[in-house]
Amino acid sequence: MFWEAADLFVEGVNRRDRAGSFWDISHPDLAWSMGKTLIGDHDVLHLLPQQTESLTHALAWNSCQVLLLASTFQLREERSRNSESKLHEEIAMLREELLKKQKESDEKSKGCETLRVELQEKSKTLGKTLLTRTREKAIEGYQASSAFRDEVLQQALTIHDEVVIDCRRQLRETKLVSEDIVRMIESSVPKPGDDNNEEFLGTLGEILGDIYDDEMIEALRQNPI
Repeated sequence: MFWEAADLFVEGVNRRDRAGSFWDISHPDLAWSMGKTLIGDHDVLHLLPQQTESLTHALAWNSCQVLLLASTFQLREERSRNSESKLHEEIAMLREELLKKQKESDEKSKGCETLRVELQEKSKTLGKTLLTRTREKAIEGYQASSAFRDEVLQQALTIHDEVVIDCRRQLRETKLVSEDIVRMIESSVPKPGDDNNEEFLGTLGEILGDIYDDEMIEALRQNPI
């Protein structure tokens, strides 16, 4: 019964109009009719023998308790309202901070992507440069080696022999130079029989092409070697 009375008493305390509540001053009998239902016949029979002063004192004391209870509820409601307002403010601040952090994260992600692309391009450039330098060093090292010199010398000797053989062949074809003189040309070069490699026979074709000049041929006929 105490809690029912408390609910009846505090109901409408925080409402501005207080209409239909225990505190509705526009209907003074409403409070009595609402409170009367909380008092049974046993309560009335118990209170009737009491002195008026005692009843007044009890009513005043209970009224103070009810007012204290109402004030406590009101204070708790205000604190709850303030806490809720503060909580909303904190949530708004956290949301704003989260958006700020998210924006910073997006900017950093874009920056990292840009750096990644730049690093990839630089890696390609450095890789190509390193590969080129490595190849150049390898070529330089090979060119400075004895194997390279031996290979160049061997190719030079091969070309030399082919040129000599081709010269002999072309001189024979002109029939303007005796065979003895032809054989005297670089006698260290192998005899005919090595001159049938047609792949290399045209090496000095252009150099010796002038021998077919009509004036030179006529001069050789008149003055054979």
